[in-house]
Amino acid sequence: MKALDEGNYREAIDMVTPLLKKREALTPEQEWAASHLMPTCYRMLEDFKAALPHAKRLLKLAPKVCGKGSLDHPRAVDELGSVELGLKDFISAKNRFNEAVAMLKVLGMENSADYGITLMDVAHVDREQQRYKEALDGYVKAKIVMDNFKDDPNYCVVLNRMGLCLDNLKRYAEAVAYCREQVEWSRKKH
Repeated sequence: MKALDEGNYREAIDMVTPLLKKREALTPEQEWAASHLMPTCYRMLEDFKAALPHAKRLLKLAPKVCGKGSLDHPRAVDELGSVELGLKDFISAKNRFNEAVAMLKVLGMENSADYGITLMDVAHVDREQQRYKEALDGYVKAKIVMDNFKDDPNYCVVLNRMGLCLDNLKRYAEAVAYCREQVEWSRKKH
């Protein structure tokens, strides 16, 4: 959707909301597509309360539309975890992210960018609670996976988050090293 790609999240929501009001007229696949868009847009607008019912609906539809063995199922779990994290429901968010990690393991995706990103999400819960040591440990695990996907923008994210954790732990020399790597990555990309 063009509005979403351009960052016009409110416009995207306004376009999809009337479709969802006629839910019974939609195929499950159409409802899935609409439900997939809504929590993302609301999260970008930091309206996590509005995102929550859509993320829950997305998760409910995932096994029906995509199948339990599909990559979209753990992604839907991760989406709900992201919304819960935004709502500061740390326990639920961490449980969702750990569930998504377990699902990705079952799918044999331990060496995928999705797996590394989900490990970052688990660590992010700790960082949001200012548990920087635990968060750093999680980011290190995520970086090990993401080292195989250095072209993925999330590689730069893990470098940034590791640097922030190290800064908060007052390990400045190590933090600077990750910040430098992040700057170099960004220069190459942009």
